[in-house]
Amino acid sequence: LETAYETLLSAKLTAIGLHVERQVAMDVVIDDIHLISAFRLDLLVERSIIIEVKSVEKTLPIHAKQLQTYLRLGQFPLG
Repeated sequence: LETAYETLLSAKLTAIGLHVERQVAMDVVIDDIHLISAFRLDLLVERSIIIEVKSVEKTLPIHAKQLQTYLRLGQFPLG
């Protein structure tokens, strides 16, 4: 379901004129260790807003932690 929702949301955001990238690979460097494509962002809007699509009955703390990690490591302002 997440893939379908991601596709639809991406199309809707693009239709209103926003630049949207899907499944963006994010490289990370931690303690001089380079992790290529360590994470994959569901949607990156206007190169500044991360949208992580979840198809669950209830979000869990791990979902928030995932987004916080992406924001911190990628130095993105919003998610």
